[in-house]
Amino acid sequence: PWVLGLQNPIDPNKGHFARYEIYDGAVVTSGDYQRYKVVDDIVYHHIIDPRSGYPVQEGVAAVTIFTDHSTDADAYSTALFVMGFEESLDYLQHLENIEVMFVFHDKSVFLTEGLEGKITITDQEFYFYENGR
Repeated sequence: PWVLGLQNPIDPNKGHFARYEIYDGAVVTSGDYQRYKVVDDIVYHHIIDPRSGYPVQEGVAAVTIFTDHSTDADAYSTALFVMGFEESLDYLQHLENIEVMFVFHDKSVFLTEGLEGKITITDQEFYFYENGR
């Protein structure tokens, strides 16, 4: 397998916070930590909510998609980031062959069922999501 290090979306300079072994398929992440600008202590990132015209403010730091095709993964990662966690969970029930990892600003990590036991957290500041976070 390829062993992927999943970048820390809270502090990217720290490297990866988790790892995943993949044999085939695509893994794509959308997050608010790569392209941004700080103005008057407010962070403006590049993922825009088309409903408001402003950067998404949902508490999600990153959405990673695991699927067969990278073009699908890229579109889904951005769309789910914009939708936010709750709306995404409903939407995901209508999709096949896609698994998702949400990383929140509080360093909790939510995995869809097909990823459970396949992601290893390597940075102990992060923890797996449980009811109530």
